[in-house]
Amino acid sequence: MGLDRTQALLAALAVFIAWALLTDWLPGLRWIPHALVAGSLATVLGLLFVVATTSRGIQHFRPRTIQGKPVAWRDKETWEEEKAALLSRAEYRRPVIFPEARKFSKAVDGLLDLILRDFVSSWYAGISKRPTFQNEIDRCIRSVLLAVAARLTGVDLV
Repeated sequence: MGLDRTQALLAALAVFIAWALLTDWLPGLRWIPHALVAGSLATVLGLLFVVATTSRGIQHFRPRTIQGKPVAWRDKETWEEEKAALLSRAEYRRPVIFPEARKFSKAVDGLLDLILRDFVSSWYAGISKRPTFQNEIDRCIRSVLLAVAARLTGVDLV
């Protein structure tokens, strides 16, 4: 149920007459179409200027040759050492928070496990299967608890 050609022409004529009457009553409105065209033109010209002045050109996309020293882990022994070092850095050993109180430390470990399971692993398991992020959060929480424990040992609570 689209507009016929005559209806479209009559609508355009009605808009033109309405615009003429409106600008007759409020003469300042006659600059709105000029401002629209000038703003659009300024935007397009500004975008073209930014693209033209920041483009690196075709020579930037040519493949570059690698010059200089070869990579350090090119030989097999160094590669194996680097892999072993990476695995050892990724390994996480949880420090004991209160070595004097083993039962209390086990209870805190259980609480931290529940916190990590409910608040971190529940959403992070959908992102990655590697436990590095959970280990870092556990490390941060444990460092805070160790700092608090160190402060409390120096304070006379009585």
